Amino acid sequence: MQSSHAASVVSAAFDDRNPVAYAGLVPVMRLAERCGLGRLVTEKVKLPGGKNGAGAAPGAKVACIVGGMAAGADSMAG
Repeated sequence: MQSSHAASVVSAAFDDRNPVAYAGLVPVMRLAERCGLGRLVTEKVKLPGGKNGAGAAPGAKVACIVGGMAAGADSMAG
């Protein structure tokens, strides 16, 4: 998963000594993208393929888990 905005047009300025993040998931997911999280997971994690596609796209699945954790998810039950 890649962010849809160019990083070069994003900037941040803090005018408070105690800033509180309120930017949503975009910074978290962009950091994961810049760190190569999806690529690393795809290289290191091998899931045995199942008939339901459980072994497909482990990098994207981990990105979804990271996004859920950052958003405060407490379970992955469907």
